[in-house]
Amino acid sequence: MTPGDKYTILKSAADFDEAGTDRREFMSRLAAGGGAVMLGSSLAGCLGSDDEEMPNELTVLRAGDSDMLDPHRTTLAYSSMVMTWLYDSLLKIDFDGNMQPGLATDWEYNDDGTEWTVELRDGVTWHDGSEFTAEDVEFTYTRGADISGWSWAFGPLEDVEIIDDHQVTFVFDDPYFPWENYYAGANDGFFDVIPKGPVEADEDGFSANPIGTGPYEFDEWVRDDHITLVRNDDWAVPPLPEVESEDAPLPEKITFRTIAEETPLVQELIQGNADVLYSRDFPHRERDTIENADGTRIERQVGETAGYVVFNMDREPTDEIEVRQALAHAIDKDRIINDIFYGLGQENWVPFSENVEYWAGDTVREEVPLEFDPDRSRELLENAGWEDTGGEFRERDGEELRLDLLSVNTPAPVLQLSEEMVSMFADVGVNADLNALEYGTAYSQGSEGVHNVFYATIGWAEAGIANFFWHSDNIGGGNRIFLDDPEIDTLLEEATTVEDPTEIYEEVQIRAMETYGCQPIMTYDEVRGVNERVQNYRQHPITMTPMYHDMTLE
Repeated sequence: MTPGDKYTILKSAADFDEAGTDRREFMSRLAAGGGAVMLGSSLAGCLGSDDEEMPNELTVLRAGDSDMLDPHRTTLAYSSMVMTWLYDSLLKIDFDGNMQPGLATDWEYNDDGTEWTVELRDGVTWHDGSEFTAEDVEFTYTRGADISGWSWAFGPLEDVEIIDDHQVTFVFDDPYFPWENYYAGANDGFFDVIPKGPVEADEDGFSANPIGTGPYEFDEWVRDDHITLVRNDDWAVPPLPEVESEDAPLPEKITFRTIAEETPLVQELIQGNADVLYSRDFPHRERDTIENADGTRIERQVGETAGYVVFNMDREPTDEIEVRQALAHAIDKDRIINDIFYGLGQENWVPFSENVEYWAGDTVREEVPLEFDPDRSRELLENAGWEDTGGEFRERDGEELRLDLLSVNTPAPVLQLSEEMVSMFADVGVNADLNALEYGTAYSQGSEGVHNVFYATIGWAEAGIANFFWHSDNIGGGNRIFLDDPEIDTLLEEATTVEDPTEIYEEVQIRAMETYGCQPIMTYDEVRGVNERVQNYRQHPITMTPMYHDMTLE
């Protein structure tokens, strides 16, 4: 394969109406950032102004901080939105789904898809001035396959053979057709190349003070307040062909500000102290406030982020399938979508976006009962021996039906959703103790299994995300339902070895959802609040990554 060859043709989000009709046509084989892995920022200075003393600064508002900036030691979207500007990927994906050169200038694979040979760009330097070489590539991907929270996505990697300073061959035990998605076009920072020397010298130091080859360099991190990046004037990797500026990126700084509370988050945007409030933390109930305020606007498009309720299969009482099924039927998804998220999303039946290729939500809906039905919930609990004894909550053998409900404390709609679930569960006789924690802490505890129920989100655009949810290797990571099913594991592993895994992924989704390990809620609409002074702000239609390279102010 050579630069610019077509990998897949995807429909632009602009082709969909505001209600999101025909979303399933928007299919992709290409990974998107993490998770939610979305980012957003804007110009807080006066780019293009005659006042030369005004800095050209982008400011993005977010409700949570990064935990670390080492792509192999974090899975947080708040980290991804910073890392994607610090590091470069081997390849990039343009707006039409074509693969474009990044740190790689040429790439090809053998007949059976077990070897991928990559030509690396010469003349690239790290932010500390040292030379980028094949050793950095070999180090990055062998380390990622070994310790990354996304290690499943690195494939059955046997070796990264260094041919010379600017050529490597990736060797896999089995065919690995998603190579381009993860090693190349993810656009989320998690699979980008990192420098061998600094990481080996001090992992923790690197996580807090990272070095990359990307368009921006690390400048400052004040925990729970802001992270600032400055423009890399020596950036040697060409931007996407959609970028029009001859000197991209234009902004001199990007500052990611953390404001946990919803009201001051909105006020900072409306008062002109920031330029973009990105979708991950967009306060849905303040939609009209932002849209109608002087100087701000709303931008909306089809999304790649899904929200789902996790049921821990490895902890009492959710280790019982009747309890998990009863909880699923007790959740009123329509109420959540319309009352909490103000209709800015679509009901879903699997725990990833319906825009992902091989999404089988319609089939799952037909095969696995997931509808809101509190009477069915009560019936299932009665059949499992959890009786209504006249008290507030059900009992069995003198024990109250109680569970631990873990939640993040930001953004506000997710906390409200968790509070509403307490009420929904109480309505069928289940006592849920809500524990709301800081974002990173909550997700860490969710991976450790100190919960019965947990609401999680993921932003992704490739069907391999099913590994994250359901493969037993990811128990203690993305597999927060603690599913351990050898047949599902085998199917997931087989899916990466064939060019058309449609039937395999459909079977995986049906089998996994039959366990009632989760209750999918919705696919989110991507909604952003933007200051009117911001010009040339564009969102990548496939990866949902904001494109700041051409941004200016009126």
